[in-house]
This record gives sequence, structure tokens and C-alpha cells, in this order.
Amino acid sequence: MDENPTGQWMSASEQDPRDAKLFWTGGPVEVAADTWFVSLGSGVTVFATREGLVLVDSGTRLFAGEMAERVRTRTDLPVHTAIYTHGHIDHAYGLDAFLVEG
Repeated sequence: MDENPTGQWMSASEQDPRDAKLFWTGGPVEVAADTWFVSLGSGVTVFATREGLVLVDSGTRLFAGEMAERVRTRTDLPVHTAIYTHGHIDHAYGLDAFLVEG
């Protein structure tokens, strides 16, 4: 039987995203000034603005906590806006993990 392909999410974590194929786990990678991409099963793009963070997608609830922790290594700004590209479970259900008290 073939290996479960979801195991690639963790084993690809040290790969450079430019070399990634179907799966890439890692980040946050700064893709532009004050802009990061982080991925673990799904991806989140984070923009730092004067008003706070703008998230494009928020990942799946299962992995959002770890992605949020990774983002917090780069910035402690509060989330200001979340933009969802679509409503699939791997894009739209992880917001709670990115929110900070207060």
C-alpha cells in the first residue's frame, strides 16, 4: 500500500518553497516587505499594515495554531482583517488561532 500522502506535509518542511512540488510545509517566508507566507496542510499569506495584520485565508482549524505560532515569530501585530479566497475547510476555519486576546 502506498504511503499516506499527507505525511509529505511534515517531511517537506525544510524544503525551499521554490523547490516544492505538491506539498510544502514551512515558513513564515518573507515574500515581500512585511508580507509572509506560511504553510502546513494549507497556506496563509500575512500582510503587516499600520492597522494590523491582514490574512489571506486562515488555514484549517487542525493546523492553524502552529501556523499562527510561526507567524508570531515575525510579528505581534493583532489581526485586523481576514480575507477568504473561498470557503473550503482548508482555507476558512483557522482564524481563531490567529486572534490574540485584547
